[in-house]
Amino acid sequence: MGELCKVILVDDSDDDVFLFERSLSRHALLRLVWRGVDGNQAIEYLSGAGKFADRTQYPWPDVMVLDLKMPGRSGFEVLEWMQGKANMPVVMVLSSSDLAQDRVRAAQLGATMYQAKPFELENFDRMMRRLLRLCERKNDAQPEVTPPSTSVSIQDLDRGRPGPSK
Repeated sequence: MGELCKVILVDDSDDDVFLFERSLSRHALLRLVWRGVDGNQAIEYLSGAGKFADRTQYPWPDVMVLDLKMPGRSGFEVLEWMQGKANMPVVMVLSSSDLAQDRVRAAQLGATMYQAKPFELENFDRMMRRLLRLCERKNDAQPEVTPPSTSVSIQDLDRGRPGPSK
């Protein structure tokens, strides 16, 4: 514990982003390093395209918080793009959808956590604590340069214990 967790947020809702940032400000170890509004921007950031090649200004994230339903490419399309690529950040889906099929599809595409948008500040604070635990587990599970060797299922995180390797 004690390491700064770099977060990128990809969400087209300014209201949700406002609540996210407000709640994030209460957690000193979580730092929002960039915000995008659609899946195309997320892919540009992760691929280091154009201005995003400057990792001093646009640092590599530990965690990406990703909305599913956005203009341009959706969050599902971002998750599909990430498939098979090395060294991708851990993904927490933050979506207005609480449909079981969306949760299952996100998990199948590699999302580590799924959170229906809470819309209340106290629920955002609870989500930030889960996000911080996710960062701590990621840092504990890997050497500084190597990608994580284990993954945690959404169900296991909800129960508060690490899941099996996939």
